[in-house]
This record gives sequence, C-alpha cells and structure tokens, in this order.
Amino acid sequence: MKPFLETVAEHLYSTHGNDISKLTLVFPNRRASLFFSKYLSKQIAKPIWLPETTTISDLMFSYAGIKPADPLMLNYKLYKAYCQATNSLEPYDEFYFWGNVMLSDFDQIDKYLVDPKKLFTNINDLKEIEQQFNEFDKETIELIEKFLNLVSSEGESLIRSRYSKIWANLYGIYSAFTNSLISEGIAYEGLAYRLAVKALEGGTSAIPNQKFVFIGFNALSKSEQRLLLLLKSGERALFYWDYDNYYINSPTGVDHEAGLFMRQNLKLFPNALSNTNFDFIGNKGSSKKVTLISSPSEVTQTKIVPDILDELNINNTNELTTAVVLPDEKLLLPLLTALPEKYSNANITMEYPLRETSAYSFIDALLTLQKSSDKQTKFYYRDVLLIISHPYIQLACPDEANRIRDIIIDRQLLNIPPDTFSGSDILEQIFKPVTKGSELANYLATCINSIISRLTHEIDANDDKLKFEVEYLLTINRALKRLGLVISEINEEYSNKTFRSYLTKALAEQRVSFIGEPLSGIQIMGFLETRNLDFKNLVILSVNDNLLPGSHFSPSFIVPTLRQAYGLPDYKHQNAVYAYYFYRLMQRAENIYLVYTNITEGLKSGELSRFVKQLQMESNLNIKEVTVNFDLGVNSERPIEVTKNEAIAKRLSKYFETTEGSRYLSPSALSEFKNCSLSFFFDRVLGISAPDELDEELDAMGIGSVFHKAMEQIYSGFVGKEVTKDQIQNRLNQLGLVEETVFRAFKEISKFNGNIDELNGRNRLLLERVNWMVRNALSSDPNRTPYKLLAIEEEVETVIPIELNGKALNVRLGGKIDRLELKNGKLTIVDFKTGKHEPAKTKISNISDFDGKTDKDGLFQQLVYKFIYTQENSLGIGDVDILLWYVRSTDGIPSTEVPDTDEFWEEFISYLKSLIFKIVDDSPSSQTSNIKLCENCSYNVICNRKVM
Repeated sequence: MKPFLETVAEHLYSTHGNDISKLTLVFPNRRASLFFSKYLSKQIAKPIWLPETTTISDLMFSYAGIKPADPLMLNYKLYKAYCQATNSLEPYDEFYFWGNVMLSDFDQIDKYLVDPKKLFTNINDLKEIEQQFNEFDKETIELIEKFLNLVSSEGESLIRSRYSKIWANLYGIYSAFTNSLISEGIAYEGLAYRLAVKALEGGTSAIPNQKFVFIGFNALSKSEQRLLLLLKSGERALFYWDYDNYYINSPTGVDHEAGLFMRQNLKLFPNALSNTNFDFIGNKGSSKKVTLISSPSEVTQTKIVPDILDELNINNTNELTTAVVLPDEKLLLPLLTALPEKYSNANITMEYPLRETSAYSFIDALLTLQKSSDKQTKFYYRDVLLIISHPYIQLACPDEANRIRDIIIDRQLLNIPPDTFSGSDILEQIFKPVTKGSELANYLATCINSIISRLTHEIDANDDKLKFEVEYLLTINRALKRLGLVISEINEEYSNKTFRSYLTKALAEQRVSFIGEPLSGIQIMGFLETRNLDFKNLVILSVNDNLLPGSHFSPSFIVPTLRQAYGLPDYKHQNAVYAYYFYRLMQRAENIYLVYTNITEGLKSGELSRFVKQLQMESNLNIKEVTVNFDLGVNSERPIEVTKNEAIAKRLSKYFETTEGSRYLSPSALSEFKNCSLSFFFDRVLGISAPDELDEELDAMGIGSVFHKAMEQIYSGFVGKEVTKDQIQNRLNQLGLVEETVFRAFKEISKFNGNIDELNGRNRLLLERVNWMVRNALSSDPNRTPYKLLAIEEEVETVIPIELNGKALNVRLGGKIDRLELKNGKLTIVDFKTGKHEPAKTKISNISDFDGKTDKDGLFQQLVYKFIYTQENSLGIGDVDILLWYVRSTDGIPSTEVPDTDEFWEEFISYLKSLIFKIVDDSPSSQTSNIKLCENCSYNVICNRKVM
C-alpha cells in the first residue's frame, strides 16, 4: 500500500507541476521531510528546484524574530529570575530539577496561549474567582474551586504551604524570566510560539507572499492552530491530514481517542486529499495480517525478531519496507546483539538514554574519582579499581591497567599516589587530582578525547558497537561544552562538588541520537520516530500497557484541575496522542507483528496494551495469537554439563597417591563437590578462582581467619601438655594479651603494616568483635578442663583405595584440624565456628541431610576429619568425638549431635567413598539442582544461572 508521504508527493506534483518549488512545505519533524523528498524525486522526470521544507518550530522562531536558547542556559537564567522574584538564596544545583519543571510548564502555557497572570494569580476564595474569571463557565469555575481546596484549606501541610508560596511567585518568576530572554533575543520554543502569533496577529511580522503546505500534523496547540487559521484566511495554506475512518467515525458510535484531534482538524482545515480513500483498519477487504506474540521476558522479544524477519523473507535490501519499532528504547542493544550478520546493515533511527551507556558509567567513575581526591592528593583504591576495570580502559591500555591492579592488591594499598600511574599516557591523564571546578571540564574532555582516539584506532568497518561508544562519548563532550558556556555566564568561582552536581544532572537527561541512512533497508526506530512514516512490514515490540500508552507523567506546578480548566495537555491528551501514533502506524502496514511481555517484573506490567485489546474487540481484523513458552533472553539459564575427557582426567589424577606432586582432597573440596559438582570442576580442576581483591575490611571469612590465628598463638605453649583451669584464667588475666594477639594475627593475615590507630572505623569494630570472641572462648574453656592438648592446626591425611578402569588407585584425602584434645582416654577433634549458632546445623538424622545442602557443611567436614583420623590411626568410631565450637554462643559450648552407631558410621563411609569415586570417574560434572546455592557462587556468570 502506498505510503502517506508518497501519496502527498504525487498529489502535490500532479497539481503544481514544476511550480511545486514555489511552495513551502511544513512537517512535524525533519525526518518526514527526508522521506517526502525521496518520494518526490520519483515523480520528477527532469531537474527542478525542490520546494523549501521546514518544521513548524523553525517557522515560529522566524516569525518571532528570535533565536532558540540552549536548555542548560535557559535553566540557569530561570534560576536568576527565581532568585530575583523570591529573594531566595537556594543553591543552583538544588534548583536545577525544579527549574526544568518550571520550564516545561512555561513552555506549555505559551504554546497554548494561556494568560499567565490569570493562571498564576493567588486566589483566596470563590468570590475572587467570580470577580476575576466571570467570563468562565460554571464547569471551569468548579474545577478552579477544586484547586483552591488543594492549596487553601486550613491546617495546610508543609508541602502545601511551600507549594502555595511558589505558586504565588510564579507569575513574577515568569515575567522576569521571559522579559530577560526577550531583551537578549533568545527564547524557549513555547515563548517563540506566543511571540510569533502575537506578531502575526498584530501586524508587526508580515507573512511572505507564498503558499504553505502543512503535512501530517495531529495534535495542534492553540498557537499552532492560530497560525494555521491566519494562513487559511489568507488562502495561503494547504493541509494534508493522515487518518483512518476507523477512528474518525468509530464503528462503536463512541468517539475513538485516536481521532480526538483529527476530528477537529478536519472541521477547521479542509483536507487536500479529499478524494482519497482513508479506509484501512476497518476495510473488510483488507489483506492485513496481524500476529500477536506473547513473550516470557523483555529480552526474549528481541530474540524473536530475527525469526520474524526470516519469515518475511527480508534480505536487507535497499527497499524501504520494514521497520522494527521499540517503544522501550532500552531494548536497542539487546536487539542489535540478537540480529545475525545478514541484518547487520539495519539502520538505527532513534534516541537512546545516555545514562544507560558505558560512557555515562565512565564519566560517573571519573567524577567519583575526583570526589575522593577533593581533600587529598591520593586516590581511594575502590575508585581506582573501578576505572582500570572499565571496558574503555581495558580496551585502551589493558596491560598498564592490570599492572596497576596487581600493585594495589599485592601491596594492599588503600590510597594510591598519582606517581603510581607513570608510564601510561592515558592513566597519567586520568589519575591527576583536580581540585577546582573550573578545571574539571577540561580534565574530563581530555580523558574523553584520549579514549575516543584509542577507540577510533580499534574500529573496523563493521564494528557498530565501538562506533556507538564513540558517539556516546561525543555526546558527553558536547554536553561539557554547553555546560562550560553556562558556567562562564555564572562568572563566579565554584567548587569541584558544584560542577559534578551540574554535570550529573545535565547528563542524566541527555539522549544519544542515532541517525544513519534512513532512506533504505530495515529501519530500527523509536516509537515517536515513526510519525508520518509507513511500512509494509511492521514489528512492534513492548506493546504492553505500561508503555503503550504508558503514564507519560511529568512533574508540574500546574495541577490537573487547572490544566483541564485552561485547556492545557493532560493525561487524556497524552493517551490520545499515543493512540493516534499507534493506529496511524497500523493503517498501511500489511504484515504486522505485535510482541509483548506476559510477565510482570518490578514496575513493568505484563498486561497487553489497551490499544491492541481495542483492535481485538472492535475491529474486523483476524489477529493470530502465538505464545513463546521459553525464555531466550541473555540471562536465561543454559544447562551446563562437563564431560571428563582425557585432559580433564589427567588434571584429576593429581589426587592420586602415585602422581608426582599430588595433593589431597580436603573436606571443604568434598563439600563443594556434594553441593555442586560443576563448581568443584571450575574451582578445583580448572583452577578458575574468584579474583583476588584488596581486603580493606574484614569479611566473615577474614574474621574467622584472624580468630583461628589468634587462638593458635594463645594456646601454642600448651601443645603436648595438660591444660588446666588456672592456666587459661592466667591467659585471660594478662592485660592486653588478647588484644595484642588479635591485632598481630590481623596484620599477618591482611598484610597491614600500620598501627592500630591507622585502621578505619569498621575494621576496628570488627577487631573488637574478634577480641570478644577470643575472650568468650577462653571464658568457656575452663569448664572443659582438664584435658591434654595434642595438636593445633595440624594436618592429617589418609588414602582411599578405589578401582578405576581396572586399575587399583589410592586417592589422597586430608586437611588441617583446628585442634585435637585427649580427655579421659577419648580423643576430640575441635572445629571453631565464628558464625551464628543454629542448633539444626549441628544435628543430623540420616546421610541424605548432607546432599546438595550447605547448612550442615561444618558437620560434614568434621565427620570427614574423624574418618581420616580413625582410618590413619586404626581407631574405632567410639574412640573419637567431634565438636563444633560456636564461639559466639553465650550459653556455653553447644554439643554436636551425631548418631553414635556403627550402622550410621558405615553408611557415612559408603557415602564419602561414593563422592570420592564420582570425582575421579567418568561421570560428568553438572549444575546443582538447588538454585539457592547459586546466589553467592563465583561461577553463576559462567553458568548464566538466573538467581531470583
């Protein structure tokens, strides 16, 4: 079906011929004019002058005789007007957000030609309404009265009070602001619209003696409507409206929201295409094919797109027939990842939020880095690690970055001096302390330009991703220049902190525009970018109600009742605008695929768009419904199973006694295997370990290590001797012994070289906790005396004979026990636990309690130690006890409850031997079935395992 813009091009050329060059064509946006020019060129047989094209915004600015101002500059000038009108000393960075709210309100007030003095008047009662607003009808006065109830009720809240005060000053702010702009010859769009209409209607601006053609408009503001009426009255305008009788004359008899504005436009301005058929969606003879696809996740929607394109037999030619529309622009990168190579030349025409890009995270990291150096010339290690691990730095100078990381980890540096980064041009530029806000813009620009230079060297002809990254960085550079102009206007010294605040706010609102070759190939577009355009094949993702129409809520000082009273846009206006865009896009498409998510996630609804529901209920379209029942998203779980080939078998042989340089299987390794054999494979076989990190603060494992080391040092003099109550009490009574021992243990483990006063507050608190745990253990121990302390932190080992592929082999099994005691002729293996005591962890009723669970790992490992010791020393089950000593317990030492029977012990030995055999045999390693174990697993990224 012929696109609307092509129909207009044919009609204009057929009625004006070569005189078409005398017309001025006005479009809602520049993209529509590009497509129109392409269609017009098909009509022209010989060279002619093309007609002038413009947008209504450019037209209004020209008639107003004024120039558009930069949004950042406007915000600051509004701040000055605000301070002038209210005598406020509020800092600019705190005003910035509310400044944008005011700007938006002022823009709408001017576009809709609302009298600001009447709107912003501080009204106290209904009598004042009647005196000042006697021209309003009863319904309007009732709406304003509702507003009064909001701002004037007795006992008003602090918010209401502040709102009232701001409202009372808004007219003064508006007047001071607009007057200052006009005096400088600049304006925001709405002010230009008001000034243009005033100039045209007052005769101070003459309309050129030429004909204007308005093409593809829908929702007109009052100022736009007045302009069109002026041109119409002088017979200087033609109007081309695009619509469908389906929503202009709804078959239900109820006015369709998509036609809300178009019905009025057709009454006021005759359609130049009056003889054209505008029956599309409701046409019973239509061959339109509509497929509604339900997807289990947002990202899965993008995975469906290649299959749809294949089904349509799209070969990515230059034919302008297919569009993929993204109401949710965040799906752009997942979509590009999902598209195969044959669709790599698809054109992107949309905006993408800068805050979602790597460039934004890079700038944010640079700002955080400089924040940490505000009061010193060194950099905090976390800020440094964040930057040197950033993808830009890893691409630009990976060797230098990794060298710095190793230095920080090895030397346990908390604060890094700038000379650490010497030898790398980029790193030297980045890690340069900047203390003045006036220098920060140049610093950031220098860093960005260095990264752009490196990235540019890496880009090849087909590397779209790096091209995007460069565009992101260039967008930030442009924002920095604009911010620099605003700051130069401030003309006063400002801090590093103030500049960071300005820039963060400015960048948070920035959007990156992708404008490629819009006149050929598959088009990937944002929803608003489709205005006036038509495609034979249409794929629209995210047709969920939270996006189409969505809420589109914007903060405003003008409450809904006043918006309605003064004819300003409200939620009904926004819904009608989006309804028109949706239905208009559907009009001429032949193959339509509507994809939505059927799962509710967070604030995102799994509800189908009301627009699609209307189509299902009211239209004659045969809508085919398809459900995708599997998640193809990038975060979906990919079951992983590793088969033990010859190379892996060789690695596993390190646990055999006969292998040179062999090592033993520890109880903790066995715990890891029983919980997840794949985690064991990654960790113990392949040696893929979590990266070393700087232990600036003690974690749970660090606390345990310090405690064990301190207890070893305190009890070392008792090894081989009988321990008495008095000996332990003597240790407790030695002033400072516990504290000195704990701090010495901390220094050994953490490699900390300073004194205790140099520790940060959190580490000092954690050391106090270890001090308490050591004292608590020492206080509990006298109740167990006397006993003989046989060993502390002693390694024990045995072998397990197995038969593998016809060979008799011994597997080494061993580990380090915390301490071994002898009392009344019975041995006790003690394991100190610094975690919280939960009785269930120290009890077991049968062997299956161990499988795939971590809560009884401590008990399992102690039983393995008992097996090793009894095996190696030819002892029976009754000769050795085990004790899990929870040193945080204040109720004495909890007992460890294990069935003390030969039957249980034999069952445990069989279970243990079966685990060991599974480790070294041919059975594959696979993911655990207990997904909760994946939450804190270092390897869940490799598995791509979803963790809820």
